[in-house]
Amino acid sequence: MVRVVNKAVEQIDVNALLAQYKGGGTSSYHPKMLLKVLVYAYARRIYSSRRIAEALRENIHFMWISWENCPDFRTINDFRGKRMKAVIGDVFSQVMEYLAAGGQVKLENYFLDGTKIEADASCMRMKEDRGAEKPWSKPAYNCRSEPKASLSWGSACMDGQATQPV
Repeated sequence: MVRVVNKAVEQIDVNALLAQYKGGGTSSYHPKMLLKVLVYAYARRIYSSRRIAEALRENIHFMWISWENCPDFRTINDFRGKRMKAVIGDVFSQVMEYLAAGGQVKLENYFLDGTKIEADASCMRMKEDRGAEKPWSKPAYNCRSEPKASLSWGSACMDGQATQPV
């Protein structure tokens, strides 16, 4: 897979990405090398910049695709956030088109999951799960606007006097 990603990034047009660099200053990592690392990492389901930096130090495939360079996680994050932000959709669509044309991937079944799930650790949820009638079971209760009521009720529970505050 690493050679396929290498060939794909070499074949696509990255002039829009290169235009993001204004030149001058100290030498930086080559944008194509960073792009290859990012595409290969995403193909391997590694999304965290710290884990990508770790793989660059430990994984032989990442070492090969990065020409044995080891950019820091900040460099990877800055490249992804600042340089790639304007061109990321175009670059990744070019990579997918190249891979589909070469028969490396099939675009027959493509699913995008945009499901939003409510967290179970909210302030209201934790208090509702206890089951008893409490001041926060009222719809108008807010954890931040009535902290004294919840604190006094909590201390009464610790003392064994579980009465609702008024």
